[in-house]
Amino acid sequence: MDKEKVKGKVVSRSIAITLGIAIIILSISLLGAVTHFTSMLKEKDNIIAAKNFQIDSLNSQIANLQGQIADMQDQMAFLSAKMYELTRENHRLEVENERLRNENAELKKPNVYTVYWWWYNHPSTPQSHATVHVVLFNIGMESTNVTLTVYLYDEYGNILKREEFPAGYIDGRSGKYVNFTVDYYGDAKACTIVLTWS
Repeated sequence: MDKEKVKGKVVSRSIAITLGIAIIILSISLLGAVTHFTSMLKEKDNIIAAKNFQIDSLNSQIANLQGQIADMQDQMAFLSAKMYELTRENHRLEVENERLRNENAELKKPNVYTVYWWWYNHPSTPQSHATVHVVLFNIGMESTNVTLTVYLYDEYGNILKREEFPAGYIDGRSGKYVNFTVDYYGDAKACTIVLTWS
């Protein structure tokens, strides 16, 4: 009977020791797991903090870039308005330049005036003649070839004679004297001249 009691105590003690060892092993394992997960959580927290820092930095850069974009948009609006203004001014100057060039070209063109002219009639039979004296001036800068057309009229306004006479070239900004003799039949009471040049 005593042997059985002793044997039972030994078995109970073995079970207790085994359970104790098992509890110790489980405790150590749980402690390791807790330590491991705690370390992982800290690492994740560090990563999250780093990401948050990057996000804040990027937000700051984005805000800075948005400010620069707004400034550049303001500058672009100003430059666009300035460009429109300069384009209008350029167009105005081009129109003015074209007008002045046309005026200059017109001023350079030959423009011949009759400064003074007179005529003498020499009636005779069977043929009369008239002498025509003309002082011309070319106010243009270019030379030109001048033609004078002489008309002689009777007392009723009928044309007795029409005749063209080449007056020759007249240089720019210069004058010229020419005279012609017109042979005709009748008695001329009036005379007119017409200038043409090319």
